[in-house]
Amino acid sequence: MLAPLFVHNGEPHLLFTKRSYEVEHYKGHISFPGGAYHPAEDGSLLLTALRETEEEIGLKPKHVEVVGELDSLISMSGGFFIAPFVGVFPHPYPFQPSPVEVAELIEVPLSHLMDQRFSWEERRPDGRMGWFFNYYGQVVWGSTAVIVRQLLDIIQEEGLLE
Repeated sequence: MLAPLFVHNGEPHLLFTKRSYEVEHYKGHISFPGGAYHPAEDGSLLLTALRETEEEIGLKPKHVEVVGELDSLISMSGGFFIAPFVGVFPHPYPFQPSPVEVAELIEVPLSHLMDQRFSWEERRPDGRMGWFFNYYGQVVWGSTAVIVRQLLDIIQEEGLLE
């Protein structure tokens, strides 16, 4: 999975996708580009993240500068192994979203995600605690929110936005 970062008007943003209702898993959810590892064509989880990002939104691997890898996790509802990478790309970018996989691209300023008025932690119906981020009615939750929380924690701990 790739957490795509870009700078717009001097402010860092994350790019999310709203998954279509044609995909097999997580229909309509807000997520990052990503998908299944194919050993014959990928060779590494990073190459999987870059391939899937290109397939889903048209962001070419040569335009992504991978700046780090976050902690791997197992998705809360599907049991999928997720290896998240963070990559920076130039803005504006001529995206070509796959209509089968992506209903919408959502560009969210990091400052919005860091604003406590728009994020919260609560107990999910399955009893586990989960993070939630609201961006004008688009709610990021589940594994995607865990990845966002980890990225924001690193940014704050390292003072990367100061």
